[in-house]
Amino acid sequence: MLSLAFCLLLSSGGGVAPLASPLEGQPSLEWKSRSYDLEDLPEELGPGPAAAAGAWADWVLEHNYQMHLDADGRVLLISSKKNRKWKRQLRLIAETSELFDELLPLPSREEAQDAADEPQPEDGEPLPEDPEGGPVGWGSGGSKPTLESYSYEWGAGTWPLETETCVMFVAHNEEDYGALLAHLGELESYLKPWLKSAGRFAGFVLEKPLIGAYIENASGMEEWDPENEVVNRVAQMLFVRRFSQQPFWLLMGLAWHMEMEIRRGIYSFPYREGFVWASEHTAWASVLRVRFGARKQEPLGLDEFAHWKRGEYIDELAKVSFGLVRFFVRHHRMSLSAFVEELRLFRGEHSRVDLGDGTWQFKPDYRVSDADLTRLLKAHFRPSVLQDAADYFRKGERYRLSRP
Repeated sequence: MLSLAFCLLLSSGGGVAPLASPLEGQPSLEWKSRSYDLEDLPEELGPGPAAAAGAWADWVLEHNYQMHLDADGRVLLISSKKNRKWKRQLRLIAETSELFDELLPLPSREEAQDAADEPQPEDGEPLPEDPEGGPVGWGSGGSKPTLESYSYEWGAGTWPLETETCVMFVAHNEEDYGALLAHLGELESYLKPWLKSAGRFAGFVLEKPLIGAYIENASGMEEWDPENEVVNRVAQMLFVRRFSQQPFWLLMGLAWHMEMEIRRGIYSFPYREGFVWASEHTAWASVLRVRFGARKQEPLGLDEFAHWKRGEYIDELAKVSFGLVRFFVRHHRMSLSAFVEELRLFRGEHSRVDLGDGTWQFKPDYRVSDADLTRLLKAHFRPSVLQDAADYFRKGERYRLSRP
């Protein structure tokens, strides 16, 4: 939890005095060890990086920050010029992207865009309960956009999948973080109610605009690793970028699995408040082994992961979500991407509400029913998938998937 002084900073607008720009008002973006003006980015990058960098150009100049783009143009790293670890952070972004593509390769899509498009929210609509991550995938009514109607303004919410550039923001301190949140409120007015509670946490991930952030030097942070924050939050953004909004258990389970694979421990705990024991970072599989070992042959229940709501940390559900995604990766990797893609399409079809005037809106709290989720799990993995997962929890890496 952040300091009272920081929370007061948010309510008063915060920010720091403008700094003189060494580039005379024109920020640059570094890509593959070369510096580019925003107006002269290589055409091969597409509109994503220019739109994302342009949205933050004035802020970057004012606060003496810098922008670095990863090699494939999917993630824009924005950090203070005092940050001496940006090269290491870019390498972590590259590792995260590589592992993400390995686990969830891009599925075949004939359409340029479909029902997973998220329309842009309007001012005055109620926010879902999501103090750490902000509103994800909710919006106002609107008809399905055509290819010609896509907006390439960063954060506009009508980007085709796999085209928008994620922004990974490393705030130097609490003061800069407050200024970052204030600027987000200017970019997206619908976020203003969320800003009142956002200062309670040292980071967030948003879908609209597609941005993740954490404080590099937050006061009072213990049992915390900033490199894990990069991996976890970039993994979440890449997931949304490729598959739109997904169930919270699946999103976080994947992010934690990638933390464990790349960093050999879990240090990012969205929504969690309170002390984190040192033993918690690597013991999740052991906890599941003990818990499910005491249950003998009882299968995994949907209420042990699928009912988890965005906006809260529940330790038992968190560990099961991590373990279930890890089970999919270990024993059903070839089926995982197709499963997530069908979830995306299913949500796009069933989460809409027809407003009766030719427009529609997404349900902000939509959840795939237990019956439909069970059907999808069994279809993409195997009918015994919930029993298999429980057996995997009990045996850990000694588990071997039996023949069907």
